[in-house]
Amino acid sequence: MTSSDTTSSGPASSGPLSAAAPLYDDPTIFARRWKILAVLCLSLLIVFVGNSSLNVAIPTLARDYNATTSSLQWVIAAYSLVFAGLLFTSGAIGDRFGRKGVLQIGLVGFLIAALLATWSTAMWQFIVCRALMGASAAFIMPSTLSILVNVFPPAERAKAISIWAAVTGGVGTMLAQLAAAEKYAPETGYVLRRLQAGGPLAERLIEDFIAN
Repeated sequence: MTSSDTTSSGPASSGPLSAAAPLYDDPTIFARRWKILAVLCLSLLIVFVGNSSLNVAIPTLARDYNATTSSLQWVIAAYSLVFAGLLFTSGAIGDRFGRKGVLQIGLVGFLIAALLATWSTAMWQFIVCRALMGASAAFIMPSTLSILVNVFPPAERAKAISIWAAVTGGVGTMLAQLAAAEKYAPETGYVLRRLQAGGPLAERLIEDFIAN
């Protein structure tokens, strides 16, 4: 083994190898990994609840904006369509230019779009804001998983990913359903599931829901 090989394989080496080293090799980041996971889960929770909880506002939107059935469907679909369409692109951008920066851009964009949505005076403005929220969410979600994989060592990675996934599958769903149960009748959960899934009965369900 030559001296150059020994130098390049040592922990103090500088260059491409050290630049690409996982974040958990840094003692400071490793000590803060669970706090980082909490921030990542909160960011993911914002994305999920921001999509699911809108359904409880459908009757209010129909009444205050005189929204048509088509407009209400677009309010629900705009977020998901833009989110799904930009998910892979935003993940590639995060890998290329930095995951932390992309996550911060997504969070700031989500906040700005949510604030603009509260000031909307027409349905088309609200739909545009929902699309912007979906685009911002597409930058948030893949960044959280990429950062998680780099912060946790392989021995703890499965546990961290399980917690990350439970936020969407468990906590997010629970909060959205609690919001619906608090405002409307228990049978609202069925209506919300049908609206989120789309399906041929979506139009009739919206009209019946508003009428009642």
